[in-house]
Amino acid sequence: MKKTVSVMIAVLLIAMSAVSAFAVPAPWFMGDANSDGNFDITDATAIQKYAAGIIIPKKLQVDLSDVDGDGEITVKDASLVQKVIAGTVKRSEIKGSDISTYMLFHDFRADFDSGKAMVGMPVTFTVDVETPAEPLTYEFYIDGVLVGERSTENTFTYTFESAGTYDIRAVAYNKYDEFESNEMGEYRVVEAYFSETPVISSLHLSCRHNFVYGRELEMSAIANAVFGKAPYEYRFERVGYEEEASSSTVLETRDFSEDNRYDFIMNYEDLYDNIKVNVTVRDADGNTVTESVSVY
Repeated sequence: MKKTVSVMIAVLLIAMSAVSAFAVPAPWFMGDANSDGNFDITDATAIQKYAAGIIIPKKLQVDLSDVDGDGEITVKDASLVQKVIAGTVKRSEIKGSDISTYMLFHDFRADFDSGKAMVGMPVTFTVDVETPAEPLTYEFYIDGVLVGERSTENTFTYTFESAGTYDIRAVAYNKYDEFESNEMGEYRVVEAYFSETPVISSLHLSCRHNFVYGRELEMSAIANAVFGKAPYEYRFERVGYEEEASSSTVLETRDFSEDNRYDFIMNYEDLYDNIKVNVTVRDADGNTVTESVSVY
């Protein structure tokens, strides 16, 4: 049996020709003690109030205020900020680096695709988030109800008791308690089913931008299987194709192995081509099933 799964990665379609489309927010300026985006006399005043206990700083503000690098917030930090603003001390006298707190949601997936998840079968949801402000912690919600308490685990397993459509949301927090969320809307759970041959329960395409090489995208095709007879082996084939010409070219093949993940590199320009990944799963009895995921 062969089936095609079309995937639209919206974030990849926004200004693909410009590297700046993937630009991350600018870091916080060391010394911006009140975290308002400016470096001025109000920061020296904020440090003085923090040191005196008049105002309790947030976690980010604590790190931004320790400009002399001694691990404490004191009037010495306020004085150094004043001197830098007045130009009597060079900016280089401020210790420490500017602080980046951005979070990028690279992936949010389940080991059962919507419409394949079934009542009574545990489903594991996984998020992949990047931030320089580690550690990350995560929460998971179903229909607005917290079902996965905040923890360092980026996966959450849940067993649905009834068929229906659900909204799944993951929230990631960085070390400064800033957060980003991602939703898996209209996730459909069906009544239990069975097959004597393998079924591809999920086929997912994820993407990471390679900031080192600028114009490269680190792609991953991830498949999972159920039923039939374990263990399963996975074969991946990346194909470039032209619908009008009804022709295709095999770009790369990774033969059968128990590794259910296939990593490959694409350039921005490649996203304008017609490319898909064919996945074939083979169970221990030799039964196979194939599906495809398309990159637009």
